[in-house]
Amino acid sequence: MAATTGSDLSHSEPSASRGLAITMESPGHWHVTRSKHLLFHVTDAAGNGVGGLKPRVSVRTLSGDVEQLTVTDGGGGTYAARYTAWEIGSGYATSYSAVFSAEHEGRTYLDAWPFEVVRDGREDIFKGDGRYSYQVRYGWVPGRPVADGQRPVTFCFEPRRALKEGDALDHKQPWRTPSEHLPGLAATVVITSADGAIHDELPAIYSGLGVYTAEHVFSPDEVGAGREYVVSFVFTDPYNEENIGVEDNAYPLQVLGA
Repeated sequence: MAATTGSDLSHSEPSASRGLAITMESPGHWHVTRSKHLLFHVTDAAGNGVGGLKPRVSVRTLSGDVEQLTVTDGGGGTYAARYTAWEIGSGYATSYSAVFSAEHEGRTYLDAWPFEVVRDGREDIFKGDGRYSYQVRYGWVPGRPVADGQRPVTFCFEPRRALKEGDALDHKQPWRTPSEHLPGLAATVVITSADGAIHDELPAIYSGLGVYTAEHVFSPDEVGAGREYVVSFVFTDPYNEENIGVEDNAYPLQVLGA
């Protein structure tokens, strides 16, 4: 069997010797914890869509985790697989790769494409009756923690305050306003289980470059087969005494059972 490989998101014309061409549409700007459809197009040497295949689609994260996805045939050579990106580290962006493979007329065809997932977070936190605007971006390492009672999860947060105030702010798209880091905060990371039964508060430590971190070890007894949490970064800004609380930023966290 022959296999074809490639890493270009753009369309390329298939050759007669290649038989099939596989392309993937760019998923665009993708925030962690959000779901998107990965869309693939399969064409023959004449450029016609090839339907009726039974392809396999998987996604590999930077840490090496591989997830097999359910694929739907949209007809006309278009195939789709939905994926939720959970892994993000202390950096702004994390690399993933998608792999599509299929059998056709006795040959195996395979292509792989890189894509990027970026740190998520609130970008539209207004305080002081709209006078001040804040952003709080988050991430954690590992991206999908396992409750083994030993390895800590490192929570990372990057709070920012807009440099402009009041009417000078872009209230419709506040993230377009230049902002600054906030070193020196007395901040707390709040972890609450989705059912409200567990509530922990951890002191956040400033790690430089605008990022605060805190560590927590999840126990197997607490998590069981798996548990969902929300994580928040809470602080009072000494510049104006405005409080950024749990109600302003609460981010989903999935912890897997050991």
